[in-house]
Amino acid sequence: PEALGLTSGFAEKVDNPQAVLKAILDWTSGQPFLTQKLCNLVLNSPVLIGRGREQKMIAELVRSQIIENWEIQDRPEHLNTIKQRLTRTDRRACQLLSLYRNILQKGNIVADDSQEQMELRLSGLVVKQKGRLKVYNPIYHAVFDRSWVEKELEKRGISRSTETGILVKSILKVKQRLKLRLIGAGIVTILVLIIVSFRFLVPELAMIYNKRGLEKYYAGDLSGALQDYNRALKLNPSQVEAHYNLGLVYEDLDRFEKAVDVYKSAIEGGLDKAYNNLARLYILSGDYGKAVDLLFIGLKSVKEDNDVKYVIYKNLGWAMLAQSRYPEAEAVLLEAIDLDKRQGAAYCLLAQVWEGKGDKNALEQWERCCQYASLRNSPEEGQWLNLARQRLRGKQEQE
Repeated sequence: PEALGLTSGFAEKVDNPQAVLKAILDWTSGQPFLTQKLCNLVLNSPVLIGRGREQKMIAELVRSQIIENWEIQDRPEHLNTIKQRLTRTDRRACQLLSLYRNILQKGNIVADDSQEQMELRLSGLVVKQKGRLKVYNPIYHAVFDRSWVEKELEKRGISRSTETGILVKSILKVKQRLKLRLIGAGIVTILVLIIVSFRFLVPELAMIYNKRGLEKYYAGDLSGALQDYNRALKLNPSQVEAHYNLGLVYEDLDRFEKAVDVYKSAIEGGLDKAYNNLARLYILSGDYGKAVDLLFIGLKSVKEDNDVKYVIYKNLGWAMLAQSRYPEAEAVLLEAIDLDKRQGAAYCLLAQVWEGKGDKNALEQWERCCQYASLRNSPEEGQWLNLARQRLRGKQEQE
């Protein structure tokens, strides 16, 4: 809520300012400097961010304008300042880098407010949440990654064996501080505790893999995303978001049969937005009847998510148009437009419906299609937009 005021700066450059802001915050976790920098990048970008493309477009901006060649692009300095705080003196750098590497390996560690941890937190690179230390945001995670840490340690002559010694000493200190007493506990009891703890950790690990897969997907690493989603599902087969996200990857890889399977699993798990994706694949394959039946089920399932309702109504109109069911297609497309008047796809389809009916006012809908549609939203929307431009050029030539 505190950041919503920032949307006024780029509202004219995007179709859905709040969705763009959310995508920005997903990368910055609210870090003020990075949040403002990304907002400025959106404002100054020559590319319009269309609805439904927010995550992908912001990820591309982050990759190209912040992460790649970051030491050169870091103007005004921010990332270089963090680096300097970590590496000012070799002796202290070895301790801080080793501690940070441990956080990268484990995802997060218990916060003990030691001098090393406090100094690492003061660098801004990590944050304390719910008693644990973790990397502040995905941008820092991408810039100061494992490869960067290893190179900095190697510069200071820290081998793996030396670092292992540092970690062993740290473990001994923690044991002493906590005064661990495991001798009196039975071996069976300890084993049971380990097994029970692991069972509780499995869903959390699956969520971590799913989130990491999503970050890789938006960064364009389809292979890495595929691996992480499969790991998430191996740990927790009922992770519905991972099924859905895996479907997006399979679509991009043109493995549509695989996408159909995982979207079905997402639907069985109760994920409403998967109805639309699966139905779209049925439409593309020419199975319009199956798409219509599925979308009607989806409409009954969706409660208050107007974005999901819009795409379901839109695709329902698309399928009915293909079946030449013009009155029904018109009705559902008008429902879609009523939900969101700034998206172009429903206007493009309604124009085709009116043409099919012989309605001379179809040109009005083609004009709205040109006004709101985008080549970037989907291949079919790009095709409809080109068709709209042809229709309008034809009208100009006649005049």
